[in-house]
Amino acid sequence: MLVQFEIAKPQDSRRYRRPYVAVWVEDKDGLAVKTLSLFLMQNIPGPRWYRDLRRWYADDQMRQLVDEKDLIRTVSKPTRNPGKYRVVWNGKDDSGDMVKPGQYSLLIEAAREHGSYQLIKHKFDFSQSFEKTLNPNQEISAASIRFRAK
Repeated sequence: MLVQFEIAKPQDSRRYRRPYVAVWVEDKDGLAVKTLSLFLMQNIPGPRWYRDLRRWYADDQMRQLVDEKDLIRTVSKPTRNPGKYRVVWNGKDDSGDMVKPGQYSLLIEAAREHGSYQLIKHKFDFSQSFEKTLNPNQEISAASIRFRAK
């Protein structure tokens, strides 16, 4: 799966802070399967703002009840400036196992200080190829998915 998205250019650059952005896949029950990308600050004052990625953070708290991996330390990268980004998913979960065919959702979440909170969600069938342009929002000005089933 190829996910492409664009972080929006700010209207007011004087107060602009780069957004925290999470891209991940959930199963049909809403449980996180794989975090594909995570842009956030690991150092002070970063950790106190992790909760602003409301959905990803809640999913990660649930995941940590059964898995002690610290995804923030292993997956995250620094926040990014406005621009185009792409991530690829090979169909494996956070443990490295191939996910089973079925219904999943791709989520792109963005939260920005002095900005907004935005969430894009797209349901898909892991056994069927598709291409989809997603609806943009205030923080993510463009997004698309291309998935090829084996």
